[in-house]
Amino acid sequence: MNGRALLWVCLLVVGCSGKSTSDPLGGNGCGAAGASSEMGGTTTGGVATGGGVTGGFAVGGGATGGGATDDGGAADGGGAADGGGVTGGAAGASSDAGAAGEPMSCSDVSGDCHSIDCDGGGSPVVDQSDVPKVDNPCMAGTCNKAGKPGSEPRDARTPCQIDGGQMCDGAGKCVACLLSADCGPGKTCSKEHACSAAPCTDLDCGGVCPACEDGKHCLSDADCASYACDSETKTCIADHCKDHHQSGDESDADCGGNCMKCQQGQGCTSNFDCTSNSCDGISNTCVSNQCIDHHVDGDETDIDCGGITCGQCLGGKKCKNNFDCLTGFCGGIPKTCQ
Repeated sequence: MNGRALLWVCLLVVGCSGKSTSDPLGGNGCGAAGASSEMGGTTTGGVATGGGVTGGFAVGGGATGGGATDDGGAADGGGAADGGGVTGGAAGASSDAGAAGEPMSCSDVSGDCHSIDCDGGGSPVVDQSDVPKVDNPCMAGTCNKAGKPGSEPRDARTPCQIDGGQMCDGAGKCVACLLSADCGPGKTCSKEHACSAAPCTDLDCGGVCPACEDGKHCLSDADCASYACDSETKTCIADHCKDHHQSGDESDADCGGNCMKCQQGQGCTSNFDCTSNSCDGISNTCVSNQCIDHHVDGDETDIDCGGITCGQCLGGKKCKNNFDCLTGFCGGIPKTCQ
């Protein structure tokens, strides 16, 4: 043993005897005997030699320090780790620490009737409260049970402020009024839900206002929901066939069309309008029989002649047999009375 080594052995003995001896180069003369490593192993005492540190080995997987040099040179660069330590003085770290469990990226679109739970895997589920936005203040966004977006009208009188309106009509439109009381003095609410100076025929109905129910005052059929204003009582009634004037599909007042058949002298558009089943083709009035109604009908072979009911036809008129002709002879092509 040379003199330098002997000196260090002495210093080591003194330091380990319980006295605090500082290494002039910053190391502890006793090393780290008995200290617990980070991985749970026990580090054997290393000795600092000339500024280098003798790197003991870490028992149980600890990382070694640098190797020792004899003359205070640089550390040797890594002792071995007993039981799987990392060489070169660097402790190993898990390569997948933090990789597992990293949150997935997801995005929840507002108003699509679905929601996404980013903490639960990111799969969309139907959310009927996630309704779409609707620009019309009188319409509300909806979501059905299948998650399909839609819309529906808001309740009547829901406030709104577009197109000059102030309330919703219950059908998706912003209007000025629903009743005449919604308008100023002297004005009425028209059937178009606009305030107007024109009068109604009854309270909030008729005229420019919505149509009236039966029994309300009216001036014309248009004032009534039944489209039947009695021209004598000026009230709305249920049946236009009793309103004392021609209306609907009637051919005359309260007759013809879908109403009862008309009497002789009343207007008609076809034989079916008349009780006689005879509508005059010239005057468009009901006549007593088909033989004077100026058109071919019944069993006639020509206008108002031929057949069993009417008289025989004159020469040149159409016929089917000799009995249809006043001359007693029906012939030719087409057949005519000769």
